[in-house]
Amino acid sequence: MFTIWKLLIEKGRETARRKYCTYPLSYTYCGSEYLGPAHGLSSILQVLLSWPQFMTEDPEAERDIKATLDFFQQALFHGATVANWFFPTLMEDVTQVPTRKPEIVLGRSERDPESLRALAEWSQGISGVIYLFAKAGIHYKNHGYLIGCVQCADFIWANGLVKKGPGKVLIFLIFS
Repeated sequence: MFTIWKLLIEKGRETARRKYCTYPLSYTYCGSEYLGPAHGLSSILQVLLSWPQFMTEDPEAERDIKATLDFFQQALFHGATVANWFFPTLMEDVTQVPTRKPEIVLGRSERDPESLRALAEWSQGISGVIYLFAKAGIHYKNHGYLIGCVQCADFIWANGLVKKGPGKVLIFLIFS
């Protein structure tokens, strides 16, 4: 298993170097840098965090995971409120971080309210990302990641719990 974990780290570093990223780990699927939990950065970071014994063996990889996680959180939530924010599905939707202004948070195009609600879904949306921040908060004992959980939950609460099934209701068990 360590070989697969290490390969994920190496491929993330290689992609980040190739794309001149400001964060140490980057992954693409079909040529795009997805952020969501189905096949994006959030799920890969969650998988990497699920093997803490490997991070103990490779402290440099742990630093890269944490730096990428910090970038990801900053990119998602910098200057955002539930009223002006949506979950960007692609890294290209995240621009000028961390200096962007809240009015730029909508990304590359204005989104109608119905598409905002659609991005509360699990596969590409925020209701799957909450588990990454919960895992990171537990692993690093960092209150900032738990605040990320609350921000995810606020967005889900504001944009509908059962648009595409009852699964999103379960995320609130994290807080119990």
